Amino acid sequence: MIYGLSKSDKIMGFRVQPVPLEVNPGQPFEHDRLDREETAKVLSNLIGSIEGPCVLAIDAKWGMGKTTFLRMWEMALKERGFRVVMFNAWETDFANEPFLALSEELRGTLEEHSGDDNQDAIAKLQTTAHKVLQTAGPAVIRSVASHLLGNAGGTIVADTLAALTDKSVSQYGEAKEAIKEFRKALGEAAITLTEGSEKGAPLMVIIDELDRCRPSYAVELLEVLKHLYSVDGVVFVLALNREELAHSVCALYGTEFDATGYLRRFIDIDVRLPDAGREALIDTHLAALQSQIESIHDVGAAKARRIHGITRDWLVRFFGNSRLDLRALEQALRRLGLMLAMLRGDYDALIKTASFVLIWRTLEPDLYYRFLRGSATDEDIADALFGYTEQGYRASSEGQLLETEIIVAAVEDGLAHARNGALAESRLFDRYRELVDGLDPQAGMTPEQEHAATIMRWVQNENRDRMLRGGPRRFRGTVDRLEMLSGNLRHDLSAPATS
Repeated sequence: MIYGLSKSDKIMGFRVQPVPLEVNPGQPFEHDRLDREETAKVLSNLIGSIEGPCVLAIDAKWGMGKTTFLRMWEMALKERGFRVVMFNAWETDFANEPFLALSEELRGTLEEHSGDDNQDAIAKLQTTAHKVLQTAGPAVIRSVASHLLGNAGGTIVADTLAALTDKSVSQYGEAKEAIKEFRKALGEAAITLTEGSEKGAPLMVIIDELDRCRPSYAVELLEVLKHLYSVDGVVFVLALNREELAHSVCALYGTEFDATGYLRRFIDIDVRLPDAGREALIDTHLAALQSQIESIHDVGAAKARRIHGITRDWLVRFFGNSRLDLRALEQALRRLGLMLAMLRGDYDALIKTASFVLIWRTLEPDLYYRFLRGSATDEDIADALFGYTEQGYRASSEGQLLETEIIVAAVEDGLAHARNGALAESRLFDRYRELVDGLDPQAGMTPEQEHAATIMRWVQNENRDRMLRGGPRRFRGTVDRLEMLSGNLRHDLSAPATS
């Protein structure tokens, strides 16, 4: 993530991919911008009080910072003396056997933390794991675990046993015995691995990105966890999006299958990762972007374009909304940085306009492209964007500045569509003009009329300012830069929709 940068980092160019976050072993939550350290402490205390076996699920939507949280929490757990195995399920999705991938991660952790006196435990775990792999394929493992699957499990077992020959039935019995031996060896290894750790703390296995795996791999991994790895002294933590994982279950067992009830059989404790405030996170991103832009243009802070004031307030207000996931937020800010990076000496672009367009494009992409094609109005834009704010924001000075940008975009864009016979007008400006036309300047105005008069005055001043500073193409020029469009692509985007 961008907020992993330190001020001392020398930036030679703009990074399109985020900089990996560095987690300080001594201060794992040093770069925590979502106030999740307290959540980590609560979870650590909870895990420390559990003997195991247990499966705890940390639920959050995609792009809400689960992986970053886990990296910080892992380091904090190790600082407290916990033994932790990190396993990224998605990175092993290419394999056909989740049991093999997970057993290898466990073996690596055992070798890292065990001394010469514990080599027998490592060897026993390896031997029994190999025996399971030799005797129990995925179908047999799922059959052995059938009591967890309810009606669907019964069907699976029946189908499997019906297809078994006498030799296969014997192999099935060998598989059951191999699994029993492996579970015993794992329990002994967990005791070995946690010796010297925080008193009573179990072995923790944290599994990330489960909901991004192939449906078959995700479900097989769950079944393997519950049946083969469910032993005393071991606690599994699954970071997932439960809704997406339920889709994976239905993809494997059918749309009518009770995915919610099925997942409940595998998960003992549910924890919802809180979606904390994002102001500090956004400010850190903006500071990193500012440093990158100054480095690219080789200018001091006094001469650099500043992402502050109303620009910063808009970005915090709209991108701080919990409806926008963190991954989308970071992508939007990187796009803003790329735009500013490629401007070089072009002073025609206004950061204020760019921020407004970026917010609109990110939160309401369908409306954004419909407006560019001439099939949406500035009233539509205002209604959509102010729907993300609290009541009364539209009447504030920040809200009035935003509404001015919306109206100016519509007025300016009328020139872009005029040649296509689809002149874009400002319905908002016309509405406000009707409110104040014919009013006696000495007479008092209603709050609505005062708002209308203010907006009209600001729009007229903004239009005049833009004409003096380079012409009326500020909005379309900003769109072109944010989209990074060639001439042909720009024409396609501007053309009226055909459907």
